[in-house]
Amino acid sequence: MHVAARILVCSIVLLVGNRACMSASSAPYISNNSSTYPVGVADPASVNPPGPAPEDAVAMPTDRAQVGTTPLGSPVYATAVAVASGQEGRGEFVGNAITPGPFPADDAYAVHRGENVQSSWYARVDYMHWNERVGGSDFVNENGTLFTLGYTKQIGIERFRAEFFGGDVHYDGFGQFDSGMERLVSNTGYLGVRGEYEMVMAPAAWEGRAAFLMGIGSRLWVRDLHDGTSDLGNPVSGYQETWWTTYPFVGFETHRPIGAESQWYTQWRCGMTAITYQYATIMDRPLWPKMGAFANAEIGLRGQRFFISARTEIMTWEESSQVQDSFQPRSLLLTVGGRFGIYF
Repeated sequence: MHVAARILVCSIVLLVGNRACMSASSAPYISNNSSTYPVGVADPASVNPPGPAPEDAVAMPTDRAQVGTTPLGSPVYATAVAVASGQEGRGEFVGNAITPGPFPADDAYAVHRGENVQSSWYARVDYMHWNERVGGSDFVNENGTLFTLGYTKQIGIERFRAEFFGGDVHYDGFGQFDSGMERLVSNTGYLGVRGEYEMVMAPAAWEGRAAFLMGIGSRLWVRDLHDGTSDLGNPVSGYQETWWTTYPFVGFETHRPIGAESQWYTQWRCGMTAITYQYATIMDRPLWPKMGAFANAEIGLRGQRFFISARTEIMTWEESSQVQDSFQPRSLLLTVGGRFGIYF
């Protein structure tokens, strides 16, 4: 009986000792060549053998660093090893590393891929030229400076723009009397607002380098023709004209990177002044100038938080129909200037 008990105790001691030796001899490290784990261990991380790690072992990274966001705003992480090795920016995870994408994490092109909501305030200064022609000859010429304050907001592919502008310009034309026309030099005040909506469509294959534009705009302004005196010394009473035009358009814009955070950009848009309403207080009746052309072009430098550009725009209107012996002559509005703005 004592012999049987002794045999049982020895068997238990040997069994426990063999399992301890098995656990101590296994190495739960990821080797450069292969990975070895104890048989039957479902979670390798739960095995912590004593002693130093082999020289060829690769430590499992535990720290993560945010390197970007998804289109819905969720953070994208890379392991500390990937970030430390310079693999920053957008990309795809492969194992524990990240494959860099073509743009930095907070890049200037993201808004054109519909990933961000972006807003900007800007100021613009334009040289303005207004021209009216009757019978193939100039009837009115106005030249001067217009100042504009604008705001733009882009949400995905939708872009909204609002502007407030004004200025006082030089008038060179004629005063109308019962006896005929007399040459008149005076001033004209401009005050108005503009609103635009456009869709910025950038296929993924274009990689944020270009986009197709399609939208509609509306411009409302007042021409305040001041009192003056003709070249013959006769007084001329001023009056006001209210203009409201709507113009659909299509366009194209391009983006050329300069380093990691800046780009050159260009934009072209063209359309038509489809519907235009005009009201002059001196006649107390509305006129409807006929459809003309609309076009503008812009080239500029854009950074992460600012942009600066040169811009030109033209609007034309054909002669309106006569209403009680009154009509609006063929007209043209040309502006050339520059603008500066900030993003936020």
